[in-house]
Amino acid sequence: MSRIGYEGEGVPDHLQNKTIETMFPDTLYVPAVDSFTDMNEIFYIDKNQASGLGRLVVDGRQDLRLVESDDSLDEMVVLMKVWVQDSKGELREYIIADCRYCDDQFDLIGDDSEVDFTDQETAWGEIDYMQHRVTVSVVIDNIDKGKIGVWGDPDLYDTAIHMARVVDEAVSGHDRAAISEVSGKEDGTSQLKLRTRDSQQD
Repeated sequence: MSRIGYEGEGVPDHLQNKTIETMFPDTLYVPAVDSFTDMNEIFYIDKNQASGLGRLVVDGRQDLRLVESDDSLDEMVVLMKVWVQDSKGELREYIIADCRYCDDQFDLIGDDSEVDFTDQETAWGEIDYMQHRVTVSVVIDNIDKGKIGVWGDPDLYDTAIHMARVVDEAVSGHDRAAISEVSGKEDGTSQLKLRTRDSQQD
């Protein structure tokens, strides 16, 4: 039998390597990191986004793996892609990140300088990277005493709470923070409020 049917598009979806750009909606993923890669090399806060308040950003080509029921999510960020109707009634695609189990510190990036084309190879590499950047619309994180906070697009608040419950159910064999009390709901504005382990931006 020819191997052609088993290569490229012939590989079943569930066997193909998933990235941020190809992840399925409503499915929990974590970055596929190796022992030589830190989370802050994959995620970072870009303070130039959201009127300078900062957004969590990731390279869309980052490899992902499915969250398994026996996974330990220590030092991991859980990602989920969702389709949600925005305040204008339009259906849009968003990325939500559950950072409650990540102990890493994200780097704050604020370089808004223009691309230097005197070095063509570096310039085109930078442009290629920039066009694959994916901005996370909502971040879920711990506050204290078992409470969680939701920062980001207010249209996604209910979806983020649903995701937090799904994550907790997926790893129910581990001791996870309860989400019976939730704070951080936006008041309808589009302003982003993002808190990381080592810093807070209001």
